[in-house]
Amino acid sequence: MERLELSACYTKYERSHPSSQRPLSFSRSRSTARCPSSETQRAEEAPQPTTMEAPTPKHTCLKLDLQESQQPIFVKGTWFPSRFELSITDGRNAWICSASEDQVSDRAAQWDQPVSEYVALAERYLGFQHPDSVYGFADAGDGYKRLSWTFEKEGTKLEWRWKCQPSPNSKQTTAAVLDFLMDANVGLSFLGVLNSKKAKLRELRDKLSNKEVAGKLPEEEEVSSEQTEPYVSGDDKSEEEFLKDYPATSKDVPTIRSRGRGRKRGTHK
Repeated sequence: MERLELSACYTKYERSHPSSQRPLSFSRSRSTARCPSSETQRAEEAPQPTTMEAPTPKHTCLKLDLQESQQPIFVKGTWFPSRFELSITDGRNAWICSASEDQVSDRAAQWDQPVSEYVALAERYLGFQHPDSVYGFADAGDGYKRLSWTFEKEGTKLEWRWKCQPSPNSKQTTAAVLDFLMDANVGLSFLGVLNSKKAKLRELRDKLSNKEVAGKLPEEEEVSSEQTEPYVSGDDKSEEEFLKDYPATSKDVPTIRSRGRGRKRGTHK
């Protein structure tokens, strides 16, 4: 039953969250409110030493299809700057791997890599399945498993392996993976609705802008027609003389009101 729920949740997670956008980070926080005492208020008023906030870890989940097994496994990764943790389940049994900072530092030194680069590369191959990589999850004795994956670097095929121990509580580990997938699906559904509403607002704004521009055009044409000097038939001036007397710039053009057709303009002496 749990295996079916995992597969269903992961399918929804994979469809709504393509591999190009992974990893996805979700954080949970709970707070309780209470009335502070006078001692608590004095403690809060006292200057507190500045502390560095711990970086928020990233979370990924991979449905890994293995060649040696018909059943897939689910690998949930929690990634820190210099270490990572893995929770693995097949829906029935579960395993965990806690790669400490010292272990990651030793592995990175063996491969002549900075720690950050080593963690980023592990996250890349355990964040989603690469078709050109060979993944394995073999028995390592006493219930342990060895998770491995291959990749190419500078034309050489390399393999990384990490030993995973049996989870002390398989049901709890499996439930944690399932909870993550469900939370991710809820978060992605909310983002989809939010992006849809933003797109509709942008479309409405563009329509309003187009209407404002279209409404200004007739007004401009009307104003320009009022400022145009009408042609009066029978005028003594020829076109050449008229153009010669016409101001060189629009700044010098006087405001002329339109008059009835067929009447000559009066001249002031």
